[in-house]
Amino acid sequence: AGKAYVIRGKDSFADVSAPFTTHEYQFNGGINNGAYQVQVQKSKNTVIGGVNYEHGFNLIGNPYPSNIDFDAFYYFNNNKNYINAKAWFWTNAAPQLNQTGSGYNGNNYATLTLTGGAPPTTGQPNAGLTPTQFIKLSQGFIVQVKDATNTTSPTVTHQLDFDNSMRTDEAGRFYNARQAKDRFWLQLTAGNQYTNTILVGYVGQATNQYDGDYDAELMVEGDDALYSVLADKKLQIDGRQYPLNVEDVVPLGTRYAENANYKFSLANREGIFNEQQSIYLRDKLLNKEVNLSETDYNFYAVKGNENNRFEIIYKSSGVLGTQTTDQSGIKVYKAKTDFVVLSKTTMQKVELFDMSGRLLKIVNKTEKEIRVDHSALPNATYILKIYRDGEVFVRKVIK
Repeated sequence: AGKAYVIRGKDSFADVSAPFTTHEYQFNGGINNGAYQVQVQKSKNTVIGGVNYEHGFNLIGNPYPSNIDFDAFYYFNNNKNYINAKAWFWTNAAPQLNQTGSGYNGNNYATLTLTGGAPPTTGQPNAGLTPTQFIKLSQGFIVQVKDATNTTSPTVTHQLDFDNSMRTDEAGRFYNARQAKDRFWLQLTAGNQYTNTILVGYVGQATNQYDGDYDAELMVEGDDALYSVLADKKLQIDGRQYPLNVEDVVPLGTRYAENANYKFSLANREGIFNEQQSIYLRDKLLNKEVNLSETDYNFYAVKGNENNRFEIIYKSSGVLGTQTTDQSGIKVYKAKTDFVVLSKTTMQKVELFDMSGRLLKIVNKTEKEIRVDHSALPNATYILKIYRDGEVFVRKVIK
């Protein structure tokens, strides 16, 4: 009781012609009631190539024949001292063939913190996959032990407690959002209808720094991805300081699987965002602002990552003027025969695309100034993709 299980599929099925085959498994056991304990562990984090890989993920589960309140579970006894207030639920919403070991593509985890829940990446917009604080009977979920990464012991072990006090008769639909707070769900939809959704909420004791109980990083970054940017973290759930300050700015990061048209839209709004407060998307590349509370935003993107093009704001300044500061330290201008790219630090490569996404030129140079010859190109609008220090910057330029 209190543990959860990952069930491995069959090696083969009789109907090999079907892309996916259904098979029924049975999960049997007695009916639990009363107090239960489960052990969770964390070993020292692994550092490879200067990257710190977090440990401490444990698969536990609701042991009762009724729903439980995750908030009540977290605050029960010493649970809050041992784990972060977040849970991940495997959904397999975007199944892939031939997945083995760690080779699972796409963000198939629904995520929950004290801020609320965010759904996995899906083949189309699907707010119904958003978890709430009410966890269904027999539902397994992942939690993470919060001990410091520099623990000197091989592993640390803690006991989490379950009790009847956290059981609830709430409808507890795992796939339904509840409980109004000042929060909204922002989604990025690709041309193939794959949709990534993040949650931004102004709730509780959250701050605008990283809070383990209110923020959650992407468990997996898929080919297409959307996240809010906080220092070096990519957040799927961003809990921010309550109440809302209309001067607040939420930087967004995106990843595109292909050169294609994409769309920003709001999946849902609660609290003040469903009443009087508008939500604006600022596109710093195209000098545009759009009120997402009134309309979606369609745009063209070039394959790769962008961490400095978009941001959420709450007070419109109108269309951005040319005086807007570019914090990337990159400048682009058109000379007589070249597009000139200047950077404060060394670049590694610049690619030139037309607006249909066709790659026209590649210039590989380790320089602070790179020139791309445009003399043979017709007068039109082009996209420059600039590679620098592991980041990719996109700029629009007109000949």
